Amino acid sequence: MLKIDRQNDSRVVKTILHRIADIPGGVGVKASLLGGDKLYEGTPLAVGTDGLYEVVKSAVVYEDYTAADASIKVKKGSHFKVGDKISDAAYSDFSVIAAIDKTNAAYDLITLSANTLSVDVDENEIIVECSALLNTAATRDGVVQGAHATATVTEIKVDKGHGFLVGDIIAGTGVDPMTGKTIVSINRGYDGYDVISFGSTQIGKALADNEELISVTEVSGTTEKTYSVQYVNKKATPVAIVGSNEDVVSTENLHVSAWVIAVARETEKAPLTDAFKADLRNIVYVV
Repeated sequence: MLKIDRQNDSRVVKTILHRIADIPGGVGVKASLLGGDKLYEGTPLAVGTDGLYEVVKSAVVYEDYTAADASIKVKKGSHFKVGDKISDAAYSDFSVIAAIDKTNAAYDLITLSANTLSVDVDENEIIVECSALLNTAATRDGVVQGAHATATVTEIKVDKGHGFLVGDIIAGTGVDPMTGKTIVSINRGYDGYDVISFGSTQIGKALADNEELISVTEVSGTTEKTYSVQYVNKKATPVAIVGSNEDVVSTENLHVSAWVIAVARETEKAPLTDAFKADLRNIVYVV
């Protein structure tokens, strides 16, 4: 049976000015993840799953967003969907999209979950899709540098890279371990180690070289403490940009050309943070 789809052509706005190298044969884009009905030329792409690529989602803020507001306005053209996690460009905090109202001709109104963004985002700044974990259990630990055989010392050396903060209570993990002592100060001015001070409190037990230290729940205790932390990171790293404007049908994956070396314009239809442009190091952007 003959099927005829009726479409209206729109004016083609060229984003890519000079094309040098693409991914041979093009790539498939997972359309079910896209919230918009148009995929615009110049949109950044990242490697996805099952041999498909995914759009690196972003949007330009339509008017100033004040921290803890329940909604944020973004300019038309983004591919955000309900359930996406979004962040400011610095990944300071995140929220989950609870609803999107596209009825206004000038902007889309994104309603945020109860966990709203805790940072201000100014008009014309960019928000991005992110990956995030909330209330993840974590511990803090470190490693002793050099043996501390004298139990009367009040400061110790710890290898760089430990997770301790002033105020943490830390203990040893040996056979007869140092019990919990409160960190009064951390001197990070040395190469290869930090000096942790317990003020006037003595360590009370010997510490062996390379002995693991842990953060504990109470002074004189040995029970390891867990912390509730939040991680916000980049969702995906762009590796190419879309080579042409395409209509999006959510039930059908798109096949598009993907350019890895090119000269292109920056546009609001495919907004890029400085970090994304750094990832796309072989795309030269001009005004």
